[in-house]
Amino acid sequence: MTPEPTMSGIFPVRLREDLTRAAALQYWKGPHARIVSRLPGLVEYRQHHFSPTDHGYWPSSATVGTAVPATWRCDGIAEVRMTGVAAVLTAPVHMREVYLDEQNVFARVLGNLTGPRGGRWPTARPWTTSWRPRPSPAWSPTSTRS
Repeated sequence: MTPEPTMSGIFPVRLREDLTRAAALQYWKGPHARIVSRLPGLVEYRQHHFSPTDHGYWPSSATVGTAVPATWRCDGIAEVRMTGVAAVLTAPVHMREVYLDEQNVFARVLGNLTGPRGGRWPTARPWTTSWRPRPSPAWSPTSTRS
């Protein structure tokens, strides 16, 4: 499968503390998502809502930190995928409504965009095809480190 070249962005977010978590997540999923979905050149918009208590897959250890300090809290990540450079360059004109709406739900939004053709997404959706990521030959559940 050939990846589709796009420009992608990832935006870690922190929800406002004066809203209940449920109300903030509902606003993010509803009104805010509808505003973002109207951006021209938007191919995909995903929201990843993080648990306030479950921070990892691995058990706690004495040598590796597994808990996220409250000062580092990240309540979720928004991912966007745009058709290309033209969409990203014209986005600021259309982003005003998104920026103004962010204050309704977020205390903090950080962002990172890939360069032109820097985002690579499979053209077929993994959940609709037999596509599977290849396992790394350097690791297996039974391997040990020396």
